[in-house]
Amino acid sequence: MNIKELKVSARENLKGNYGPFASVILVFLLLGGISALIAKLVSFDVLSVLLMAIVGALLFMGIIHMGMKVANKEKVKLGDLLARTDLCFKYLGIYIILALVGALLGLLGGITLKSLMIVIANVESFNVIVAILLMTFGMLLAAAIIAFAIYVCINFSQVWFILYEEPKEKLKNIFTKSFDMMEGRVLEYILLCLSFVGWAILAIFTLGLLYFWLFPYMLVTLANYYNKIKGEKEDTDIKEVVFDEIEVPSEPEIVFDFKTEEQEEVKMEPEVIPEEDIFEELDDTSEDKEEPKNFNVAW
Repeated sequence: MNIKELKVSARENLKGNYGPFASVILVFLLLGGISALIAKLVSFDVLSVLLMAIVGALLFMGIIHMGMKVANKEKVKLGDLLARTDLCFKYLGIYIILALVGALLGLLGGITLKSLMIVIANVESFNVIVAILLMTFGMLLAAAIIAFAIYVCINFSQVWFILYEEPKEKLKNIFTKSFDMMEGRVLEYILLCLSFVGWAILAIFTLGLLYFWLFPYMLVTLANYYNKIKGEKEDTDIKEVVFDEIEVPSEPEIVFDFKTEEQEEVKMEPEVIPEEDIFEELDDTSEDKEEPKNFNVAW
């Protein structure tokens, strides 16, 4: 897949659409600040998280809606931000599942790193070989957990776009479809995301102002990527269905019929009777017939 083409298409489709996206960013920043202020006033930090979750449930799918519209070469407006509030509950369901998976992987990683730090801090208490083995095992395990977490996140990266296009689909099926679509595309997706790292670092030195341009650019590029892999997946499924429906003729069965000479079928030829014999038979038949008797009646 050509990443450059996806990004060029995103920039072209965004022409004239940066204004609504900039307004969306400002709305999120404003709501985030209000949530943090309320949580601080009531001295309950968790409240900020809950309020932002509610805001995300109401507005996040609207952002996906805007990104998909631009990817499909349509114009967007600020009102599109509230276009998919009907998906708020399913958004929360996916959000909770992803949060639980992330928490579990984070816990495993934390325990591994903590254990590794304990081993390093008390390395003098262990035998040199044992200490080396423990540190090596701990580092490998931590790396494996991080790699698995990245793998899971990438395979579930398309759930929001699938939810947007198939709102009636069950959450289980949404995750399954995302996993199927991303099969064999982990490295491809990593390269796509890494292509924005330079812009993200540069945006820091602009006091965050560049993010008003970068955020919609990334969103539409990811929407283009979703459309691309969805089309390829559909083409692959169609080819598989067509191939399954084609009946491949089986090889003809060869039967070896071994017969002896006595078992060979004898071809019956019609018997030819000579003409002379035919006439002789007719004469014999005529002689066998009795001649009619004459009855003379005397009057």
